[in-house]
Amino acid sequence: MDQTAILWDLNGKPIQKFEGHTSVVSSVIFAPDGKSILTGSFDQTAILWDLNGKQIQKFEGHTGWVSSVAFSPDGMSILTGSVDQTAILWDLNGNPIQKFEGHTGWVTSVAFATDGMSILTGSADKTAIRWDLNGKPIQKFEGHTEVVTSVAFSPDGMSILTGSGDKTAIRWDLNGNPIEKFKGHADAVYSVAFSPDGKSILTGSLDDTAILWDTLANQLQTFQGHTGQVASVAFSPDGKYILTGSIDETAILWYTQENLLKVFRDHTDVVSSVDFSPDGKSIVTGSYDNSVNLWDTQGDTWQTFWEHKDKVTSVAFSPDGKSILTGSFDDTAILWDLNGKQLQKFVGHTGDVYSIAFSPGGDSILTGSFDDTAILWDLNGNQLQKFEEHIQTVSSVAFSPGGDSILTGSWDNTAILWDTKGNPLQTFTGHINTVASVAFSPDGKSILTGSWDENVILWNTRGNKLQTLRGHTDAVYSVAFSPDGKSILTGSRDNSAIQWDTKGNLLQSFSKQNGRVTSVAFSPDGKSILTGSSDRTAILWEIPTLGIFQWLQGSDCPLRQLTQEEKVMYGIIEEKISTR
Repeated sequence: MDQTAILWDLNGKPIQKFEGHTSVVSSVIFAPDGKSILTGSFDQTAILWDLNGKQIQKFEGHTGWVSSVAFSPDGMSILTGSVDQTAILWDLNGNPIQKFEGHTGWVTSVAFATDGMSILTGSADKTAIRWDLNGKPIQKFEGHTEVVTSVAFSPDGMSILTGSGDKTAIRWDLNGNPIEKFKGHADAVYSVAFSPDGKSILTGSLDDTAILWDTLANQLQTFQGHTGQVASVAFSPDGKYILTGSIDETAILWYTQENLLKVFRDHTDVVSSVDFSPDGKSIVTGSYDNSVNLWDTQGDTWQTFWEHKDKVTSVAFSPDGKSILTGSFDDTAILWDLNGKQLQKFVGHTGDVYSIAFSPGGDSILTGSFDDTAILWDLNGNQLQKFEEHIQTVSSVAFSPGGDSILTGSWDNTAILWDTKGNPLQTFTGHINTVASVAFSPDGKSILTGSWDENVILWNTRGNKLQTLRGHTDAVYSVAFSPDGKSILTGSRDNSAIQWDTKGNLLQSFSKQNGRVTSVAFSPDGKSILTGSSDRTAILWEIPTLGIFQWLQGSDCPLRQLTQEEKVMYGIIEEKISTR
């Protein structure tokens, strides 16, 4: 513990270190004008600093750790909360104006009302109290069953928010009546915040996540990426970003919005498959309504393909972008030009065609079927090779980047790597349910399998597991690598798509669709994604150019896990009585 605070730019570069405390810095806040910083510390003091790291004023008077600090809205006074069970209002010269006494446990969190005429305190006594500036309690907020860890006023001053060790947050009216309870975290809620417009709420938890909610307690987005407890959360002034701090020794800057660019609505049944054209200027969608649509990225339909006699299960652009391949439950695949003219029908399977793929050179195609086989074809509809080894439906097929091997996934819970002569090279076993989707990495050195067992597995081509991606709460239907191979996209029956890094860290969740996500694809430039859903739509999303998050790494300013004694003191756990 280096007992400092650090000011950073948004690229993760430290600008200024604030040194002067003699123990852990527990709380930091900017002045309303952004020209100074206030810190609270376990050394029982608070310090006001200029942005160059110079101490302006030290605030001494508490007899226990300073746990929380706040500026008044006009920046002319400050508020501190302490383990000594009090809060103190100070002028900027370090003179105490008012002491707030009434809690029976340490004061964990303090906040000013937006008009500056009242304050709010949270306590380990499981309550929050709203006070006037003369130290008189106005209202006590009772309802949590564990320590109140964090408090905040709404921007309009008409409601308050509390977070607690009981794993919930509560939004209250000013008369102490609970309006909404926010349930979703698996451990203590340690920090809460209102967005600047008051329309959303942010909570950070000891379960290593932060959650963005609307004010009716509906979860909008979960931020997963920390490997330790999330101890602090905050919104940017414009509300577009959030910042989370964690005991994993990092802070993360995130986008608060999923950048939905366009919704494609025309199909009358499940959108089963989606793909981008090689130039990224158009997309193709296949549907259980037996049709295929070619669209521009603005949502206008260029062409509809009607020929299949049953549900369309899979679609793909040719590598040169001049033709489209489709597979269907009518046991066939069809090759089309972009004007909707049928170029070739591939007939030979004795069951539904579940998956199709073009070879990298575009001179052959691959189909997987309910008849337990995959077939390699030339473009004239001639069978070149049949792949027979699976004992159930072949649900997904893919070519290696070099075109010298293929990959199949099956309802028999396995994936198989083959040479193009039909010889199995490697069987991938590890899933406990259907392998619904398979993909090669762009360099061909690893493969990806998604399964109805809710998991995604990254393998090397020798069949060794490299990483298991866990985060979906229902069957995984579709997987894809980004063009640079650095991230992974998955779609699930849980109505979400997730972007991951190749180490298994969740980067971003896309969850605005109202049905299972059946198909996912990256754009050729990797800057956007496409999802298809059982809600009959496809959605084009932008991947933020800033990056999903920026790491503010500071190895010389680590946070730490709470000790057993501190957890007891903070009310997170009860003290165990020795029986010896």
